[in-house]
Amino acid sequence: MTIRSRTVAVLSAIKPRRVCDQCLATILKLKTNRDANRVTRDLQGEYGYRRETGVCSRCEKGERLVIGRTK
Repeated sequence: MTIRSRTVAVLSAIKPRRVCDQCLATILKLKTNRDANRVTRDLQGEYGYRRETGVCSRCEKGERLVIGRTK
């Protein structure tokens, strides 16, 4: 599975909650947050995914850029 397909699977499983890139990288066991960031930037606007500043549902830290599925 690609990082993108794994990301979609995680976001679909936690819908409607939102998660930050750092937590997403941890969930997917990626080496860097940059990998998660790159995929979430690509997903933005596709299939109802939206990146915005908010509170991560996993780490509960605010003012982070989080992604979630709106549809």
